[in-house]
Amino acid sequence: MSTVANLEKNNEIQTFGDNPQSLLTIDIQNGANVEQLEKLLLLKERWDAAQAKKSFLAAISRFQSQIPVIQKKKQVGYTGKSGQLVGYKYAELSEIDDAIKGPMLDNGLSKRWELGEDAENIICTCIISHVDGHSEKTTLSSTRDDSGNKNNIQSRASAVTYLQRYTLIGALGLTTASEDNDGDGTPQTPPQPVYVDHSKEMPWLNINDKKGNKTAEGAKIVADIAAGKISIQQLREQYKISKAVSDELQKIKVTGIEDIDHENVPPVYPPETKKENVVGRRVAEPTDEEKEAIELWRQKITGCKTIDELAKVFAEGKGMINSTQSLYALKEKKKIELQ
Repeated sequence: MSTVANLEKNNEIQTFGDNPQSLLTIDIQNGANVEQLEKLLLLKERWDAAQAKKSFLAAISRFQSQIPVIQKKKQVGYTGKSGQLVGYKYAELSEIDDAIKGPMLDNGLSKRWELGEDAENIICTCIISHVDGHSEKTTLSSTRDDSGNKNNIQSRASAVTYLQRYTLIGALGLTTASEDNDGDGTPQTPPQPVYVDHSKEMPWLNINDKKGNKTAEGAKIVADIAAGKISIQQLREQYKISKAVSDELQKIKVTGIEDIDHENVPPVYPPETKKENVVGRRVAEPTDEEKEAIELWRQKITGCKTIDELAKVFAEGKGMINSTQSLYALKEKKKIELQ
């Protein structure tokens, strides 16, 4: 039951509401001591926090009623271990942001992320705040994304983007779905995937013994890389590779390919050694269009059946292939396979 406090002052009856602010006003006017005021201030803080949470939940409810299902429009693909092309769709972070920006602003909501790291994982926390002061957090963690021959900075940035996307989806209760394919206007919602980090099941690659000498397995791997029989990316499908071992393998020069001009292959990014131990500096990633173009040429090169077909593909995409180290290496590897 609501209670109302009445205070008689100067022969007038003054009425106060049933919240801590009203009680605090009464006690101040009645000459309350410091201890009494401190207790009332604590009560007021708890009251304000509870009211702020109510406002937050109401805002989230209104927000969710205004947001449509966000379509998964970005399509990517890669070649699986069986040699088949595997593809899937997802909603890009920029598309999600465009869809939620207006409704969040209308309901007094804002978002931000906090990033951290431990020995193995990148930790990302999405914080959703309301103008009345209440905030709630959603946290996920992941290892770095070492797929696609990324360097240290790129693999971290890719994992951060992935975590930002999924913490935001979880924090706001968003729904994503593939685009409608049956023509009836109803979005087709696929089963939610289960993500398994198979890297935790793989052994570590050790090419040197404790004295720094090559092991028998390490010597064979170095020889195979130098001969172009295996790539570092293929090794990552079988082993977990530390940064020290990866750096050593990257220095191996592939021999037996006469027309490779290693000195004149322009890197897409500055050398990795110049990026180490840089804190707080933003490094440009490929745009979505560049990633899509790289994936397209990767599929074209992989699909070549003859040397002539490979030469034709190279002539068409020479600029892109020569300026992208992973594509150039893939082209040379394919050339060896077809010879």
